[in-house]
Amino acid sequence: MCMRRHAPVIIVFSMLGCPPPLYRPAYAHTSAPGKATSCANLAGTDSTIYDIGAIKEKPQPRVVATLTYPPEAARQRIQGRVVVSTVVNSDGTFDQSSIVVVESVHPLLDAEAKRFVSASRLWPACRSGQPVRVRMNVPVVFDKP
Repeated sequence: MCMRRHAPVIIVFSMLGCPPPLYRPAYAHTSAPGKATSCANLAGTDSTIYDIGAIKEKPQPRVVATLTYPPEAARQRIQGRVVVSTVVNSDGTFDQSSIVVVESVHPLLDAEAKRFVSASRLWPACRSGQPVRVRMNVPVVFDKP
């Protein structure tokens, strides 16, 4: 019988340019979902895409997808940090057409990082009490299994 082993991965929803967060290992899941933002149940009417640095109430994790270490990448011991740039819509979903890898490690890890981000969901960012769209970078760290 073959047992599937989940590789350690680290995911941090943050803004690049800030001091690096203290990374901690996670297994198949990231940290628990965050607290809902103050504008979470409101409809967004502002179509402007704001820079995450200009927003005081940042998006918070709501539904965090399972990140799977690609078996071939694990076999080859490929590891590193993939950075995905994306736009978070005013409802907390990621704009699928905006998801791009801005710091690549390997095509296998890049593809899994993009899949992970597209399958996750956030509580929206708020500006003046209203949900808004924001551009942010999501670092996804793959540690060797």
